[in-house]
Amino acid sequence: VRNAEQILAEIEVTEHSGLFGLHVRHILERSPNVTVLGLQRATGELVVGPRPDQRLESGDRIMVVGPENDVSDIARDSVVAVPAAETS
Repeated sequence: VRNAEQILAEIEVTEHSGLFGLHVRHILERSPNVTVLGLQRATGELVVGPRPDQRLESGDRIMVVGPENDVSDIARDSVVAVPAAETS
């Protein structure tokens, strides 16, 4: 969802993504203009306004809002990195 230069996005965390194992505070430190609105656990539990010390696990989805470039950077971090051995 876009509003002027702000964008709202839901980003999935996978086991092989750059977000897996990070704490919410790491996202806030990397992208201080982004707000993490919510965290939906793989179990379905919804955490509104997650604490900075909450760790991201595989299957989690984070809801963020902020400048489009910053949100895009976080989404790019969530892309699965395929090891070179698996691409041959």
